[in-house]
Amino acid sequence: MNSKRRAELQRRLSMGAVPRPPAGLAERIKADIPKYLDAGPVPQRFAWGTTMRIAATLITLATTALVTMELLQTDRKGAVQNSASKYERPTPAVLRYRTQPATQTASMPPAETEVSLDIAQELPAPAPVAPPQERRAEAANVSSGLIAATEAAPMQVADATLGAAAPAPPPPPPPMVAAPASAPPPARAVAAERASSELLEELPIGRIVTQAYATELDLEQRDVFGISLDPTAFPTIRTAIESGTRPAPDSVDVEALVNYFAGAQSSRRDVGLEVEVSPAPIAAEGDVALLRFTVDTAKLAVPARASVPPVARDAHLHIDIDTNAVASFRRIGDSGTEESEEALLYNTSVTGLYELKLKPNLRSSQRIATVRLQYVSVTSGRKQTLTRVIRGGDLAETWDRASRRHRLAALGAVWSETLRGPKGGVEIAQRAEELATQNPQDSRARELAAAATLSTGGER
Repeated sequence: MNSKRRAELQRRLSMGAVPRPPAGLAERIKADIPKYLDAGPVPQRFAWGTTMRIAATLITLATTALVTMELLQTDRKGAVQNSASKYERPTPAVLRYRTQPATQTASMPPAETEVSLDIAQELPAPAPVAPPQERRAEAANVSSGLIAATEAAPMQVADATLGAAAPAPPPPPPPMVAAPASAPPPARAVAAERASSELLEELPIGRIVTQAYATELDLEQRDVFGISLDPTAFPTIRTAIESGTRPAPDSVDVEALVNYFAGAQSSRRDVGLEVEVSPAPIAAEGDVALLRFTVDTAKLAVPARASVPPVARDAHLHIDIDTNAVASFRRIGDSGTEESEEALLYNTSVTGLYELKLKPNLRSSQRIATVRLQYVSVTSGRKQTLTRVIRGGDLAETWDRASRRHRLAALGAVWSETLRGPKGGVEIAQRAEELATQNPQDSRARELAAAATLSTGGER
């Protein structure tokens, strides 16, 4: 068959009809597939996978718990076995020596006779867990008994050998060279080792500390730059006045009362400095003025019972009063101002007052005082300096022209000092009533007016 014939035959064969599958074959194949191999909709597959994950997690947790319990049981068993091994019976001592029988020739090797001697003492079975003191006492008794038995063992072996029909006594053993005695450990080391061993013996096995209780801490700042900030000063004084008793002079904290009525304000910057001067709120001899300085820090939300972080460190406050303009001055309060403060915290306000007796004919450009505050910012780490210079022109013409904060602080200072003397202060009560009337929403002004009125013996 030539190539053309073969090609023609292949062409005809390829043009033959192709058999078709019977109808419904695909449906029958799908019906024969087991239902458990069906992928199912997406929600069912997701639920199945989630169920398998949860089951695997539970199995893992259960296995971990079982393994942990088994390890703890093994540790306890080991500890009990170690404690019980101290009371096990010691291995009997075996003493060996060589003897030379009468019929033995010199060419024969010497025969070796083995004598076993049990030198252990019978000890009563101890309790599974004994107190540390009893265990140490029993161990000492066992050690002393073993030493005594070891020393007596050679004599017992010699007596037993002489009683037998042995031809000759054994040669004496070679002398033993005693080991050099080591220096005893120091007393401190022995005491420390004994204390640590006793502590380990008394600790229970497997105990876990689950709770710890902290001491109640007083996290409130009581003074800044030596100025008292006691928040309980005014409530204590008010309670005494309302009960009809006058507080003792030593119990009146003037600085704390000044800070209470001056109030706390937040600074726009990290640290702010206010300085103000005004005439005295009540008439006094001479030209008397009150100088106020207030240091405010920025406000920060702090959780309850949490420590307030610092906003500045290495703070120094210096107040320089010019004696060319001021004849005399004094700090209002009991303590002198401290120039240094290690740290200034957030949410802090501290106010101090000076009483100045000015010299006559004070010029508006003449310097009265300079207040300087230096600190290192915690945020930037840079050294900052705030300076306020008070001159004659800064002195308010009247006390009513001063700021409300300044007037409340000045009235609080004058009123608190009157509590240390005889009854009086009617003019102070009137000034406080004026402040309360001007702003009825000012709670500090209302409290000062009520306390000042009661302290004078009158009623509102």
